[in-house]
Amino acid sequence: MSTQQQTINPEILQKVTQMLQQLFMAKVEIDSLQFLSEPERRNVVLRIMLKSESSSIPQSIIFKQSLPEKSESDDQDAYARFARDWAGLEFANQIHQTMHNVPRFYGGDKEHRFILIEDLGKQHVSLVDALTRPYRDKAILALRRFMKALGSFHAASFANTALYEAILNGIHGNAETLQEDLDFTRTDLLEKLHAINKKLNLPLTTECINESTSLIESLLKPGPFTVLTHGDICPDNVFDHEETRDLQLIDFEWAFVRNALLDGTYLRMSMPTCWCAKAIPEEVITPLEIIYREELKRTIPAASDDLAYAKAYTEACGFWLLQQTLHFLNSTLEKDRVGPSGPLPENSLWNTEENWVRPRVLSRLQAFIHVASQNNLLPHLKQMSENILLEIKKLWTDTKPLEFYPAFKTSDQKFYIRAFEPGDEAAIYQLFYDTVHYVNCKDYTQEQLDAWAPQNPDLSKWRESLNRNHSFVAIDKESSKIIGFSDMEQNGYLNRGYVHKDYQKQGIGKALLEAREHTAMALGIPKLFSDVSITAKPFFESQGYITEAIQNKELHGIIFTNYRMTKKLTPAI
Repeated sequence: MSTQQQTINPEILQKVTQMLQQLFMAKVEIDSLQFLSEPERRNVVLRIMLKSESSSIPQSIIFKQSLPEKSESDDQDAYARFARDWAGLEFANQIHQTMHNVPRFYGGDKEHRFILIEDLGKQHVSLVDALTRPYRDKAILALRRFMKALGSFHAASFANTALYEAILNGIHGNAETLQEDLDFTRTDLLEKLHAINKKLNLPLTTECINESTSLIESLLKPGPFTVLTHGDICPDNVFDHEETRDLQLIDFEWAFVRNALLDGTYLRMSMPTCWCAKAIPEEVITPLEIIYREELKRTIPAASDDLAYAKAYTEACGFWLLQQTLHFLNSTLEKDRVGPSGPLPENSLWNTEENWVRPRVLSRLQAFIHVASQNNLLPHLKQMSENILLEIKKLWTDTKPLEFYPAFKTSDQKFYIRAFEPGDEAAIYQLFYDTVHYVNCKDYTQEQLDAWAPQNPDLSKWRESLNRNHSFVAIDKESSKIIGFSDMEQNGYLNRGYVHKDYQKQGIGKALLEAREHTAMALGIPKLFSDVSITAKPFFESQGYITEAIQNKELHGIIFTNYRMTKKLTPAI
């Protein structure tokens, strides 16, 4: 058999052969080895090519061995990671799955600390490939596969975590218990909370400490969203298959039984445990999170409860603030540093020399503040975050915002899209009024314009409908003002879509339409429909919408001519 420069104990290979023969009940021989890991890595990863007359034997498998650490304390951590990786994969293979979202598990050996898993392909293509190359559409499709795989895994593990714990205890008799995990995490995060506020000379209220304690316990104790979380669901910890449109989660070394939303908020919180951490546009995140939530709804009743989901979502963002934001804030307070970067694909636009840490801190603080404000939850932790953000902005005057991943970078785009927030309605109505009276006036009479956009609206009704629908606003980067908005009803009806009269023909309308289309695809809505004005008809035609009927509709006693237009959508996955 052939090897590269590294070698492996023949006894281990003999053990591998025995395990495979017992599993498949057929004769198996090892044909060749290919080392996939570097010599200095803590894990040995091999591709083992197999020979067998049985058609049930795969042509190759992956061998992953956790090497002992030098010190006893370090080795305890290393063995715990190995045990979680094994237990997570075996568990995922035993529970009922609706899709191929993890590698097949062939067995493990405690003595030699290795596991045998499915070979997912000769080249490891991960989300790093999609996110760091300049192909927006491919990145969105890859992220859809990612969120669907993650959501389906969580849905499958719900109410089955006792099986995982039994498997883990069989591998590692001294595995950390749920209570030990909670006690350690609570102590660790509260110490970080005290330390950073002391360092910044900021007050830390009892209410903030209590909120932080409560959210930690809520997420780690058994609850309505308790699943086996991956714990480190980074762009490089997946195996993506564009051709077959599926994706597998790999490397379960940090898997814990916790609240699902700790994994589910990874996009919102800029991949909190990852080196490949950049921002994703709001109009991309929103439909992706819908895909994830729809998967949870299959088995988790609380996923259909908006209040319960908002609570878990906000608490998860708060957890990542405590664990992966304050920690980095402490290490970069005096001077920014460049974080490490992992392997990159050919044609990647990732700049390893500018992987700064401070922008991640700013982004995660801002993300948590935004979520807590939107859901009106964790007010004391939000206030503390606002205080910290204000203080570090004084110190970090030259720190730029966290950039988008290369796939979403548009150098000349002067706006961004975010979700509607209560309080936007006054600016939105003024924009609506001005656009109708200054843009649509070429196609409609003054009497029609006044009926369409009256001077004295009921803003509470606008706020209620925008909050109920899937609603988006476009924000000018320079002025931070709202320059466009759109909304879609639950049935796929495109209700409103307007761009500020001074910002026409800059791609804003298209971006707002795409945000709704992506949301609809995530929800499985097969067809969009709208009543389109004479003015907007050419734009909708350019975006693939078809006129089904010319209509004369009445509004406030005035007759309007418009068009019923529709578009069939391609399913998200």
